Amino acid sequence: MSIPRTIFQELVGRLNFRGRTTRSNFWLFAPFGLLLPVSAYPFSKRFLNVDYPSIGVLMLTFAVFVPLLASATRRLQDTGEPGHSVLLPFTPIAYFFVSMMFWGLSFDTLLGGIPILIAYLLVALYWLIFPIVLLVSFLWIGPLVGQLILPSQPGPNKYGPNLQEAPQ
Repeated sequence: MSIPRTIFQELVGRLNFRGRTTRSNFWLFAPFGLLLPVSAYPFSKRFLNVDYPSIGVLMLTFAVFVPLLASATRRLQDTGEPGHSVLLPFTPIAYFFVSMMFWGLSFDTLLGGIPILIAYLLVALYWLIFPIVLLVSFLWIGPLVGQLILPSQPGPNKYGPNLQEAPQ
């Protein structure tokens, strides 16, 4: 299969998170999915004369990121691993947004009028836990890439038939 056809197939036709994808399809699509948003920012800065990422760059990033996540999920499922483990490196982002949602609420309404010392202890606990969450998520990137490199699990698995084997 040609590279443009593989990229088009992974970008447009495969927005589902179920099933399996081959190692070659994923690794042909992954550089495109990672480099397109990175290269779009300098392009927009130079030709659109903006100092901030435009909404078009953000939409392009999201439009490529979702198929990349779907492709990585299917690739992990092709090796027999659960696909949701691809989301673990994004834990600090979720942790940040959830914590900011709680900090946006006042401590009085959130915890029923707690003393100020306990509020300061909660803030200190947040800043003690956040580096641990960040470290664990960064340490997970190496094993995740290692799982994406593994060959396909032979035969059918619980996620579907092997795409490299001929149907019998």
